[in-house]
Amino acid sequence: MIIELYQIDIDLDYDGVCFKAYDELEDLQMTKEIDASLYVKVFNGETGCEKLSDVYQLFNLSPPVDHRGRSMSVSDVVAVIENETKKYYYCDSVGFKEIHFKANEARDAHISVVLCEPGKLARVVRVNTELKYLQDKVGGYIETYYPFVNDNICFICNGEGKLNGMELNRSVEINGEITEIIAGPFIICGFNGPNFASLSVGQQDKYSEMFKYPELFFRDKNYIKAVRYNPEKEKNR
Repeated sequence: MIIELYQIDIDLDYDGVCFKAYDELEDLQMTKEIDASLYVKVFNGETGCEKLSDVYQLFNLSPPVDHRGRSMSVSDVVAVIENETKKYYYCDSVGFKEIHFKANEARDAHISVVLCEPGKLARVVRVNTELKYLQDKVGGYIETYYPFVNDNICFICNGEGKLNGMELNRSVEINGEITEIIAGPFIICGFNGPNFASLSVGQQDKYSEMFKYPELFFRDKNYIKAVRYNPEKEKNR
């Protein structure tokens, strides 16, 4: 059985619906509709199970190594994938209840991104999408920047990087002109509605090459110019 497993992000659970039975939802949030925006996808893959009850047992006794969540419990949502179709089930206090679930409103626990750090080559990494982890990656409060919106990608930067005197990192050029210089480390990721998403393989290749090298900056008359350099060669020299 191939499944996706979704679990509620407790930090977003203002109505206290996590670990609650399906029949309790209406009293807690005024509707029985499942709010997918509270959920994080913590597993996607083959389980070797034949029934949902077997899935429940698996994720409590011997969860797969790539499971990124807690033990399976009430309020979790399981998507069963068969013949390119998905059916969604709410893990209830007893058994599972088939539900409507807007999976595009949920987010992935980890996404594939391009990480650009001052003085280092850009590289593809997997990052946790929780706010505290993203803030740790960029060294402070995050700010989103959309220079290439037609490609459905965004930059996650330190919103106070320049004010805090962080090292200048990379420039962003549009139509051959520098439109922005980013200070401090930043992440290039995709976006899916309100959520950050993994870059496709093509986007990973494109943006890791576009921002491969760190840059040094200098003023030439009334313009700021950037010079790329290879930190590995500089280190050897």
